[in-house]
Amino acid sequence: MKYYSSTHVSRIVTLITVIAASLVINGVIVVLYLVSDQKTKLGLMTLFTTTLAASSANLTEGKITDMILATAACAAVLVVFVSQAYLLIRGLDELSKYSKRVI
Repeated sequence: MKYYSSTHVSRIVTLITVIAASLVINGVIVVLYLVSDQKTKLGLMTLFTTTLAASSANLTEGKITDMILATAACAAVLVVFVSQAYLLIRGLDELSKYSKRVI
């Protein structure tokens, strides 16, 4: 049986965890980008943040305050992303309505 040092295993696990976490958050953003219905986006944001909170509570040994802060930060990023996309779409719609009235 081959022996691996604990430092080597720890570095590999950390690398895999960082890659998985970045893929998950980017996957969430892509999913929210592809969905057009605002109510569906809100439901998906709720599902994703609940999943994050549950997984961080079950898979880590962090303090409750750290888990709440991480969940709040993730939710804030998702809200900003969704609201900016919504405002951009609404702004373009309003701009096109206004330009038609002027012309």
